[in-house]
Amino acid sequence: MQASSSQKPVPGVPKVSPTLIDNAPTRNFAPRIGLAYRLSNRIVLRSGYGIYYDRLSNQLGLLEALSLPGYVRTDLQGSAGSAASLQNPYPNLPQRSEFPVVPRLFAPPYTNDRPAIGLNAVDPSLRTPYLQQWGLNIQYQFTASTVVEVGYQGTKGTALATQRLINQPMLGATGNTAANAPLRVPYVGFSPTGLVWLETSTDSRYNSLQTSVTRRFRKGLRLLGSYTWAKSLDNNSGSGTGASFTQTDGDQLRPSLNRGPSDFDRTHRAVLNFSYNLPFQKGILTGWQVAAVAVAQTGTPISILDTSGAAFFGTSNSRASWAPGATIETARKSGATQDRLNQYFNTAAFVRAGNLWGDSGRNILRGPNQRNIDFSVNKRFALTERIALEWRSEFFNLLNITNFTNPGASITAATYGVIRSTTGNPRVIQFALKLTF
Repeated sequence: MQASSSQKPVPGVPKVSPTLIDNAPTRNFAPRIGLAYRLSNRIVLRSGYGIYYDRLSNQLGLLEALSLPGYVRTDLQGSAGSAASLQNPYPNLPQRSEFPVVPRLFAPPYTNDRPAIGLNAVDPSLRTPYLQQWGLNIQYQFTASTVVEVGYQGTKGTALATQRLINQPMLGATGNTAANAPLRVPYVGFSPTGLVWLETSTDSRYNSLQTSVTRRFRKGLRLLGSYTWAKSLDNNSGSGTGASFTQTDGDQLRPSLNRGPSDFDRTHRAVLNFSYNLPFQKGILTGWQVAAVAVAQTGTPISILDTSGAAFFGTSNSRASWAPGATIETARKSGATQDRLNQYFNTAAFVRAGNLWGDSGRNILRGPNQRNIDFSVNKRFALTERIALEWRSEFFNLLNITNFTNPGASITAATYGVIRSTTGNPRVIQFALKLTF
C-alpha cells in the first residue's frame, strides 16, 4: 500500500488514503468542569472532571519512516556475514534513487539472499489517545493556622498507543519446534517478530487517596505533610498517557495477560517539607531561611523474565514460570535491603518457561523502597531599594542515604535476583550567589 499523495508512485502497488487511516479524528471533544462549594466556614468541597487528548506526534511517522518501502536495514551477524571481507565489509544496499523499494516476500526456507522481512504497519482504525481525569477533595480548617485535606483522584487512559507483533507463529497439534516457527506464521514472508502492528488499543487506570496537613506556625515556620496511597494499572507503560508506541511483553495475541501494575506505580508515597524564616531582626542574622524536603516511597514493580522462553513462537520475549507450589507470598522476602543484595527475592520461586510462554504475571514483585532528604540555607542581603544579593547553600541527599536499584529480573542472567547498583546521587553540596535588580 502507498499513499495516494506519494511523489513517487510504485507501479503495481495499490494507493490508499494519504492519512493511512480510515477516519481522521477531527472532533476530539475535551470538556472540563470544576465545582467548589463551601459547606461551612471551615469546610470546602471541590471536585472536577476533564478529558485531555494526547498527540501521537512524530512517533507514528518515525516508525513508518524506518520501514519499507522507504528504508532498508541489513544487519548481518555471525555466519550471516560470512561473505563480508575487510575489502568489502558492507552488504549491497539500494541506491538513494531506487527508493521506494517494493518489499519482496520470499517463501521458506529463508537464506541471507532470500530473507524473511520485517516492517511497521499502521492500524487503519487508529484513534487519538485521551485521558479522563476526575477528583473530589475536602478541605477542613482544623484551626486558624492548620488545614487538613483529604481527596480522591482517578484517571482512565483510553485508546493508548502500543505495538504488537502480529505475525506470531501458531501452534500445531504436533511437530512444533523452534526451527519451524517461521513456517507457522500467519503471514508467510515476514519473520515471526518482523511484522509490527501500530495500534491504539490499550487502556490504563489510576486511583489514589491523597491526604495532606498544612500548618503555619508563628514567626515564619511552615510545615506541610502529605501522603498518597495509589494504584496504576495498564497493559504496557509508555510515557504520559501512552503516546509512545511501546511493545507489550508475552503472548502478542492475548494482550490481556499483560495486565498489571504500571512500571511507574508506587503504592505509598509520603512527603514532609518545612521552611523557616529565622526570627532575628537585627545584624547579620536577619534575612535567613532554612528549608527541607523529605520523601519516602515504595519501590517500582518487577517482572521476572526468561529470555530463553517461548522458543516455539520465534521470540525471546517471555516471562518466567512459577515453580511448583510457589506463590507471590513465597517469592517475596522480608528484611533490610542491605541484607538481601545477593538475593533480593526468592529466586527459587520461578523456573524457566521452556518453549511456551511463562505463566508468571507482569510486575508481580516490588523493588527496594526509596528515601531522600534535601536541605537548604538561604540568606538575602538588601544592597539598595532595587538591588539585592541572595546566597544559597543546598544539600541534596543530606544524610547520604543509599537507595538501591531493582534486582536483576532475568532468570537466565548471572545477576538474577542480585542488586548491583544504586539509584540517585550521593550527598551533593552546592553554593550559589544571585544578584537581583
